[in-house]
Amino acid sequence: MAYLTAVFTKPDKSYNVHCIREFSAEQFADIEKTFTEFRKLRRRFSLLHILELNFSALDKFIKQLQTSDHLETEIALSEANRHYMNYLSSAYALRHHLETSLSRDFGAKSEQVLKFEKYIHLLENKSFEYAFFQDFRNFAQHCGFPIGEMHLLQEEVGRVLTLKYSRAALLQDYNGWKKSNLLKRLEIEFDLIDLVKKHHRIVTQEFSVIIQAVYGKNLDQTESFFLNFHKEAKNIHESATAKIVLSLPASPLEGTITFQDIPKNPLAELGLSRKKIDKNIILLSYETEERDRYFEVRKNDIMGFHSEMINLDFDPFPNAKNDEIVCRAFMGRELVLYAKLEAPFGVISLGIALKLDGHKFALDKVTCNFNAMAEDDKAKFDIQGAEWLTYTEPLKIISEIRKELAQKRTPKTL
Repeated sequence: MAYLTAVFTKPDKSYNVHCIREFSAEQFADIEKTFTEFRKLRRRFSLLHILELNFSALDKFIKQLQTSDHLETEIALSEANRHYMNYLSSAYALRHHLETSLSRDFGAKSEQVLKFEKYIHLLENKSFEYAFFQDFRNFAQHCGFPIGEMHLLQEEVGRVLTLKYSRAALLQDYNGWKKSNLLKRLEIEFDLIDLVKKHHRIVTQEFSVIIQAVYGKNLDQTESFFLNFHKEAKNIHESATAKIVLSLPASPLEGTITFQDIPKNPLAELGLSRKKIDKNIILLSYETEERDRYFEVRKNDIMGFHSEMINLDFDPFPNAKNDEIVCRAFMGRELVLYAKLEAPFGVISLGIALKLDGHKFALDKVTCNFNAMAEDDKAKFDIQGAEWLTYTEPLKIISEIRKELAQKRTPKTL
């Protein structure tokens, strides 16, 4: 038989195993069923964890190149190709392992498989980055290395690394760009660093929801199931951990006890967290990044009359039209939120502010959709919002530019 025990160490450092109760055959069968479901869910999420590890390694490598004092081009290019191939392989495995698992667990013609195929088709149509990386993996696997060009430039803001591939070169070496429809794209070249960041954000958000919808329907009950065991153990001793004892020695003074661990934080083991922005909004997944923002200054911003600014009596941009952009000025730095939410329809809209982790994000992009993998009719939202970390008013930027132009025009006196 199996037993629920509280395991703890006393101040005298003695190891204690306190038997709380014995499980009946029916109770232990329920425990085994719950553990089996949880292990299956954890295996599915492990593919996302592998992808995250490969992305983190790639991101770290890119940052190292940008700060390195000495760059050996051939070695750096080889390492960049290695990191991208690892990432592409894990992204490919995420989709196809999940596809195989659904077919094996539910049947090749099951509703789950058909919904997954529909979901992926919609994702490829909605996201060029996702579709491109599906084709790009096949290109890197069969035709060429992922990196077309590598450049490290020294600019005022620091070193800037670019990893690119020209559209012409991709089309010349491979004709399988069916999902991304590369032949009809207008880009001359593709920024691989920007693409991989956007792809990773999309994949981690979308596939986390897919996996939970199919394999994590009972996740709330599973979490409570495990945590209740640990509550029972805490009633015995404040530092106790709950464990299931599967076998006991004939004598308590000799032999081996076989334990089965009980997850202390099931969500953390899956790489998930349960965050509620308020009682109606559940945060399914999210990511933040800092970025610089620039203000596009037009000629009429510089030349138009203003009562509180210097007004120029000359045209510093004679070849530009009045509404033409004549410069881009640094405006500030912002923290950007990308997230997938679950909320009642109509609760999420443009312009509202979401409070998260001590920040307040104003939403500027909201897409409402109904998850094709889910069996309920709850609305799912893909959102983007931002909070200014540093900010300069556009009028102040224009005023400073006018002042600078006027000073340059004024001749210096000896």
